[in-house]
Amino acid sequence: MYCYCPETGARQQMSNGGFEKDRGTLKKVCPAKAYGITCQGREQCPVAGGVRVALAVDRRIFAPIARES
Repeated sequence: MYCYCPETGARQQMSNGGFEKDRGTLKKVCPAKAYGITCQGREQCPVAGGVRVALAVDRRIFAPIARES
């Protein structure tokens, strides 16, 4: 998953925040928050706090163990 800076339009891959078994979701974290990358539009970004993706969206793509791990 990727996020885009609202100011510059720069694309960054979102960081893996882990699997939440009780919710059945994967958590994806803002790369600026996780890696300390500077993002000019962080204050107005709608996903700055991260997002949760339900495994039910597509189990072939979103698995409990992150592919990049």
